[in-house]
Amino acid sequence: MSDQAPQVRPGPGHNAPPAPIPLTAEQVVAWLEHSLAALISRRQEVVKALGDFAPGGETTIVNDQDQADAADLRKQAETLLRVAEQNRKTSLAPFKEATEGVNNWFKQFASVVQEAINPIREAMNVYARAVEEERRKKAEAEAAARRAEAERAEREAAEKLKAALQNDDTVGAEDAIAAADRAAKKAERAETKASAKPAELSRVTGVLGATASLRETVQIEIIDPAAVPRHLCTPDTVAIRAAVMKLWNEPETKERLRRGDQPYRGVRVTIKKETYVR
Repeated sequence: MSDQAPQVRPGPGHNAPPAPIPLTAEQVVAWLEHSLAALISRRQEVVKALGDFAPGGETTIVNDQDQADAADLRKQAETLLRVAEQNRKTSLAPFKEATEGVNNWFKQFASVVQEAINPIREAMNVYARAVEEERRKKAEAEAAARRAEAERAEREAAEKLKAALQNDDTVGAEDAIAAADRAAKKAERAETKASAKPAELSRVTGVLGATASLRETVQIEIIDPAAVPRHLCTPDTVAIRAAVMKLWNEPETKERLRRGDQPYRGVRVTIKKETYVR
């Protein structure tokens, strides 16, 4: 293989005129306000009627007629909200399709590049792992040798120090201590190198400045859900609600729920009474 990495150059068609730009947010708003003008007008009518019934956002119902009038107004408002939601989904459909189109385009674009990268990535992994292993073994052997040298220098320094003290040779004692200290520092540096991270032992740099090195990542796989510690499990509110609703649909258990019985530990079930308009 050559030492020079190949350059990526623009392909044919890069001077082609740009494609039409999709709608901006402002254009979408203008389109919605134009196409849903009748819905907006109806909202004004409903909101005004609600405001007349509850001026200042406050009202009190004192008899059945007030309750019935409020029900009529509320039904109109909630019907308007349902119609608006239906229109939201209809209006959003083409944008969802466009979003899916954009995501699929980039997914396909990336898949072509990833497919070309994969064999190179795997070859780099194999080489980097081998280099790291070889360099670590070499560093560990050097560290062992430096440790042995440091231990030998320490013993020699102790012997020289003892002799120097007996002969009143302070210079010899200082030289022996300095030699032992140098050996210890060399051993420490060798130990540090031997315990270096995989990235440090496998790092290489290309002529274009790209750096390749090993990186350790943590991956998990659940192989036995029942054995996973409780504090690592997240309650499933959908499943819990389904279980509670099953109890609610049974006359006997429904009454117990109404009385405040709690069917499951760690879950509070509350029966809330609210008006419903249809």
